[in-house]
Amino acid sequence: MRLGTALYFLLFVTATILPRQAAAQVNPNPAAPKPAAPKPKPVTPAATATLKVYSDVPCTFYVDGEPKGTITDDRPLRVSLRAGEYMFKAVSKADGRDEVRDSYSITKEEVGTEPVYRVGLDRVVQQRLAMEQRESAERKQQQDQEEALRPMLIGVEQNMVRVAGGTFARGCTPDKYGGGCARDESPAHQVTVGTFHISKYEVTQALWTAVMGTTVGEQRNKSKGWELHGEGDQYPMYYVNWDEAQEFIVKLNELTGKRYRLPTEAEWEYAARGGSQSRGTEYAGSNDLGSVGWYDGNSGGKAHPVGQKAANELGLYDMSGNVWEWCSDWYGENYYGSSPSTDPSGPSSGRAHVVRGGSWYLAASFCRVAYRSGYSPDYRNSSRGFRLARTE
Repeated sequence: MRLGTALYFLLFVTATILPRQAAAQVNPNPAAPKPAAPKPKPVTPAATATLKVYSDVPCTFYVDGEPKGTITDDRPLRVSLRAGEYMFKAVSKADGRDEVRDSYSITKEEVGTEPVYRVGLDRVVQQRLAMEQRESAERKQQQDQEEALRPMLIGVEQNMVRVAGGTFARGCTPDKYGGGCARDESPAHQVTVGTFHISKYEVTQALWTAVMGTTVGEQRNKSKGWELHGEGDQYPMYYVNWDEAQEFIVKLNELTGKRYRLPTEAEWEYAARGGSQSRGTEYAGSNDLGSVGWYDGNSGGKAHPVGQKAANELGLYDMSGNVWEWCSDWYGENYYGSSPSTDPSGPSSGRAHVVRGGSWYLAASFCRVAYRSGYSPDYRNSSRGFRLARTE
């Protein structure tokens, strides 16, 4: 009896209760509310500062090489930046010629704020404009100087005398004038020179100042403050050493487009003797030095304006006396014994350069066309000048 009752109960549960529970799990009550979906977690925005960028000059603004926008008026450009180091660049919109670069830091304290940055491009523009104005003024000044110099430069070429090439007896012949010869003037020998041009006058103080910008007084101050011995536009330039004469020629050639130079010693003597028209005189154009040159017997202790004495056979003035004239050659005391017979140009090296013609300071014997001497390239004094030559 008890066994039958238990068996009956097991069958009841299996047939009735278990199916209901399974159904409830598969098909829950449709009237019951659905559970709410989980909410997404909030996204934290990037921690940045909003930089307000101003510029008095319209420009494109870059951060680390990346363009961030254009500033064209008083309104700022807003740029979001994290804390850190940056490289700013601003380029003017006008023509892109003006640019400014700057390193900048956004601090952690500035995050969440609106710091202000002002581009310094206006200063760059002002500096450029000021520089352009200065350069324009300098160009104008240079043009004015060149315009004022033009007639003088034209005069340089107009005063060049063409000397036809030829052969002459170079050096001293002791029996010709009854006087002795210095050792470096011998032996007399035949020399042939090609055609060239040489200046009618010694370089004047006016021409020197126009080209070099220094006066004879300023040149004197480079020479231990010695005295001036003749000052004026048409006086020969002196207190000029050989190196400075070369500097003058370089600048003159730049201004004129010509190829002026110093004469060789052979060219100088050939021209001083009168070239192919030579009358064989002791001084340049005469046996009477007083008629053609300034020396210690008539100078009054100073140089004189060029061209006041008589010219020689070629129309050249002051080849004897007034101021010594630099030649291009190195000086060699024994050079005449081994020099070439055609267009000799002096030894290949030396310690002194040739000067010819004598000066206002010296006796007549130093002003002979055969007399020669030499001085260091950096030596200057109150009786050293030069004249120009150029190749045909």
